[in-house]
Amino acid sequence: MHVGTAYDRLQDGQLGFRVHGPSTGEFDGQVRAVVFARKLRAMIDVLHAADVIANGRKAHIYTIAKLHSSDPTVVLAERLGSQENMDGFGQVRSGIPTFSQQLEYVVTGNRKGASPIILDPMIKLAKGRPSEFGFAEFWAPKADPIRVDEFILKQARAMQKSEHKDDTRWYSGVALGEFDGTLSVADSRGASIVGKLTLTGGAAVIDYVCPRAMIEKVRENFDRRVRIRGRAIYSGDSGLPQRIEMVDLDPVIGGDIERWKGKIRPFEIEPWEYES
Repeated sequence: MHVGTAYDRLQDGQLGFRVHGPSTGEFDGQVRAVVFARKLRAMIDVLHAADVIANGRKAHIYTIAKLHSSDPTVVLAERLGSQENMDGFGQVRSGIPTFSQQLEYVVTGNRKGASPIILDPMIKLAKGRPSEFGFAEFWAPKADPIRVDEFILKQARAMQKSEHKDDTRWYSGVALGEFDGTLSVADSRGASIVGKLTLTGGAAVIDYVCPRAMIEKVRENFDRRVRIRGRAIYSGDSGLPQRIEMVDLDPVIGGDIERWKGKIRPFEIEPWEYES
């Protein structure tokens, strides 16, 4: 993983957490102290929930190992609770890998994998007024930063509402796919790029996210027709994915289907000579 000065290298048992402010409005690029405190509280609640999932009850406390003011960032350190609270515990597992796994379940809409106790604090972490909160990021040792934004909020809320439902008209899950369209509306703040892909032919719009390492390729092909490949996440609400985790893209040279619009007319099929 490429880690710049803005993303601390972490040791085992640590977790990095950052809050980004809104991109427009009165607090453009700024994070209010009360918003950071609220999100940090929600992050701790998510970690406590993951700790309970991993160990049956809270086994860890979280301390501040580092704190940065520019792009408000904190590195949390996980440590065992007091000895008196550890009585009766068997082998204790870190809650950080469990949190990462639970977030993956939320991202992919895996209702069977996601624990109900993780959803409420996850919603509190991801939600916020657009005028005050942009998105949050976290990263674990030897892993790329993960963006917690409106997409995570929608996924967690949908899972919370449909805990008792398992039937859906459309496919729900993930699949590798290739999509043809035009890139637009890219947000390159943070460790990843988030934008929109307008599909060719139908004008449907799908969110995409990709590593920051692809920023030059995205810029070169911005507002142009491209073919992107990656992991598509389907929510079961429609036949189109909610988000595409893009891993590669190529410009489309020629093959413009616009010229066919209005050129194909309805026609009748003549009966086959042996048809009775």
